[in-house]
Amino acid sequence: MIQVSELIRLKGHHVHTIQKKTAVIEAARAFLEEEVSSFLVANGDQIIGIFTKNDLVRTAVNRPAGFGDLSVDSVMSSDLFTT
Repeated sequence: MIQVSELIRLKGHHVHTIQKKTAVIEAARAFLEEEVSSFLVANGDQIIGIFTKNDLVRTAVNRPAGFGDLSVDSVMSSDLFTT
């Protein structure tokens, strides 16, 4: 089994972030372009949540007519536990 330290060494230290008012569709495009499955959501330089591909799928299922009017902060996970 790979250790966390080895995973970080292989993956790198770059953290992907987006701003809270980013459109959900723009974030979806960024998932593809950046080849990542989550973004930390920022309000300026403060991290306020996380937006994951799971959040995107949940939004698409709950709003089959579309989500072009939604920003990431309206559908992100915000109950983060940090140390």
